[in-house]
Amino acid sequence: MRRTIFSVFTALAMLLTLSCLHDISDRTNALDPNSLANAGKCRIITVHYAANGSLFKSLDGGATWSPRAADYARSDCSASCIAASSDGKKLVAAWQVGKLYTSTDSGATWVLRDFTGTTNYWNHIICSADGTKLLAADYQTGLPGSGYLYRSMDSGVTWVQETALGQHYWGQVASSADGNKLAGVDPGLSYAYIWVNNGGGWTNSGDLDGGTPQQFNSVVYSSDGKRLIVGGQMDYIYISTDGGGTWTKSMGAGAGAFTFACSSNGMRIIAADNQNYTAGYIYTSYDGGATWTQRPSAGLRCWRGIACTLDGMNIVAGVNGGFLYTSADGGITWIERQGAGTVTCLAAVIYR
Repeated sequence: MRRTIFSVFTALAMLLTLSCLHDISDRTNALDPNSLANAGKCRIITVHYAANGSLFKSLDGGATWSPRAADYARSDCSASCIAASSDGKKLVAAWQVGKLYTSTDSGATWVLRDFTGTTNYWNHIICSADGTKLLAADYQTGLPGSGYLYRSMDSGVTWVQETALGQHYWGQVASSADGNKLAGVDPGLSYAYIWVNNGGGWTNSGDLDGGTPQQFNSVVYSSDGKRLIVGGQMDYIYISTDGGGTWTKSMGAGAGAFTFACSSNGMRIIAADNQNYTAGYIYTSYDGGATWTQRPSAGLRCWRGIACTLDGMNIVAGVNGGFLYTSADGGITWIERQGAGTVTCLAAVIYR
């Protein structure tokens, strides 16, 4: 039973890694014709449990798929996380129970990074835009909730354990474009706590909602590190515009258990709601979370991971027990993509 709960949290932590890396000036609701014209040029790399447990890559916006790096695949456990530099060349990936791997050729070849000397349960990885600064979240080193955060400043060659934070059930982590502003959440806690590092060391944000139980699973940053978005199972999304100093509750995006993706300026947000592990809708906000629109064209599904391009227009999302879905118009319309197999949970990067 405990293992099942842990797996659920792990699945929720598998979402965007490349969504908030560079700043853009577009803050309007209008569709970007360049995004629509270039939809077929989008590149998507996914790590998810499919028929052969492999990593998949698409060079045409999800129309066709090919498995990559079969020697890296692990068919005996669920996929965990993947992150990429803004050009898609540098990758770092891991499986839920296993080791970290890095690639400098878009996933054609991989190097094992066995730096902990033990078995880790990786929930999430994030990296800076240039792919040099990495942050990895481990939720279990031995007993559940005994994981650490690990940082690398050299594209994953060497790593440092963030011992000052102590051991936690680390969920998702987030980074600004330069890798100097970081955040992490512990979904194993009963209240809404988030740890933020704005360059001067880690601080706990405290209770965001006056003692109301909130189990946060997801966190994303804008490229400049000013806009910080967190959410979880208890109906609300919380948004900070000052790097975690103060918070505003955002409502109107479903019932909870969200996974997120956002544009680089943090104004376009895509929230995948699975109604606490059953089925929910995808919601979009084009004004930084002030208002939300339900997107029924994506269907009522158990969403388990989502990612978007830097402008928030091209999106890939995964359905538990179903397939991948892509959108080229900011989440208004969706196409089912069966070429990468059936998804249990999804971690993906999408870029042009």
